[in-house]
Amino acid sequence: MDEKKAMEMKANLEFKGEVEFNACTLVKNVTITNKMVKSKKEKKRITRFYAISY
Repeated sequence: MDEKKAMEMKANLEFKGEVEFNACTLVKNVTITNKMVKSKKEKKRITRFYAISY
């Protein structure tokens, strides 16, 4: 799921308390409540390693 859809779903969960979600693996629409989900936005850190060659 991309960030835009996730933030939209989070807003709907906070406003309505539940949201419909299409579960591709189940081939069904399921209802998710705000008690079932924990959302957290993480920022990726880029770690670079430098090797000295002789």
